[in-house]
Amino acid sequence: MLANWITLSRFPLLLLSILALYLGSPRARLAGAALLFLGLMLDTVDGMVARKTGQTSLFGSVLDIAADRVYELVLWVYFAGLGMIPTAIPLIVVVRTSLTDAFRSIGIGEGAAPFAQHHTALGRFLVGSTWMRTGYSVAKVTSFCGLALVQAFSGLPAEAAPVGAAAPMLAPLRMIAWLTVLLCIVRGLPVIVGSLRRLGGSCQRADAHLQGVEERARRAGHLSNGVVERVLVGPRGRAKPADFANELKRGVMQFLIARQMI
Repeated sequence: MLANWITLSRFPLLLLSILALYLGSPRARLAGAALLFLGLMLDTVDGMVARKTGQTSLFGSVLDIAADRVYELVLWVYFAGLGMIPTAIPLIVVVRTSLTDAFRSIGIGEGAAPFAQHHTALGRFLVGSTWMRTGYSVAKVTSFCGLALVQAFSGLPAEAAPVGAAAPMLAPLRMIAWLTVLLCIVRGLPVIVGSLRRLGGSCQRADAHLQGVEERARRAGHLSNGVVERVLVGPRGRAKPADFANELKRGVMQFLIARQMI
């Protein structure tokens, strides 16, 4: 699909921009900043193309988020390595990203797209609304491209006009970077909280189901109280998850055989 190819094109653009910024001449760094801007803007283009052509898919959503993560982590680490932003910024982003993506993977495994996993109005607004997504994108583009320009300007000859503007730009760009991180955290909280609630509900439903199976097996006479007690707490009063699973499977099989269900 065209939208997915647009997303994939962002990866080589990021590599070229980083190489130009880090290894290139001052003019090459300006070109690197332009490539970086292009790669960031394609994040909007791929989504627009997917929606207009009716090519939205779970794979496309995951690929888009993966590209965003690569850009964010690489660029925050890169600028922190140059001393342009505090080291705390990439550390916070890494922790937030690891948690949100881990919890999102649970919903993705169930076939739910990343932005379709929120069931509250507040969660949908913070994570998927146009206002929040646009605001976060603008903050990221401003931070990354602004820092790239500061690095490019600082390498120009002393008589060049932008050189004097580089140093004054750095302080406000650091403030924008912290604002970007704050938005990153705020948009990640609904993902973590919502996933924890769903996991809690799933565990409760699983416990209720197991209790029902256990009760039916006991009534059929194929899972005695002694077995249940031994499985649940073990001979020394300790839980034995592996033994519990094996005994429960055996009891369920006996119950189904007795009822002629298998």
